[in-house]
Amino acid sequence: MRLNLSELKKFLKKNLSLFITYLSILGIILVGNIIYVQAKIYTDIQQAESDYDHEVELEYGVPTLISEVSVPPGDKFSVLMIGGFYLKANFSNNNGSIWINDQNNETIWIDYLNEIIEKYIDVNSSSILRYSLWANSSTLGNETLYFTFLPTIYSGHNFGLGVLIVFVPIIIGIVICGAIFGKKKREKVMPWE
Repeated sequence: MRLNLSELKKFLKKNLSLFITYLSILGIILVGNIIYVQAKIYTDIQQAESDYDHEVELEYGVPTLISEVSVPPGDKFSVLMIGGFYLKANFSNNNGSIWINDQNNETIWIDYLNEIIEKYIDVNSSSILRYSLWANSSTLGNETLYFTFLPTIYSGHNFGLGVLIVFVPIIIGIVICGAIFGKKKREKVMPWE
C-alpha cells in the first residue's frame, strides 16, 4: 500500500502544477466571456436610454402585440437564455396597460401606462426562449406609445466545452491511476505471472 501512495504522490507532484495552470487558463477564458457579455448588455442599455427605439399606435381597448423576443437554441457547447428585459415606455400621459407574456401565453409582468416607465424586469426561467410585449390603451382614440424593449441574453457559450475540458482530463487521470495501481496490486498478489 505504501508503494501505491508514494507513486500517487509522485504523479501528483509532477502533474499538479500542470492541472492548476490548465484550470486557471480555463477560468480566465470563462470569466472573460462573462465580462464581455455583461459589457455588451450595459452598452446596449446605455444606447437605449438616450431615446426610444420604436413607436406604435394603440387603439382604445384593443390588446396589441408590440414586440417579440426570442433566442435561438444553443448548440452542444453553448446555451443562450433570457435573464430579463430593459423596458422604457412613454404613453404621453394617456392611460393603458403594458405586459409581458411568455411562450406559454402566461403573463409574467404587468404595469400601467399612466406615466413614463423605465425599469429592468428579471426573468427566473432558463427554459423559456420566447417572450412577447403587449400593450392596451384605455384612452379613447388612437394614441402613440414610444418604447424600447431590450432583452438581457446570457450566454453560456463554451460552458459545455469548459465542462469537457475540466472533467475529461480528470477522468483520464483517474483511469490511468487505476490502471497503474491495479497492475501493481495484481503483481503483488500473483508474483508468479
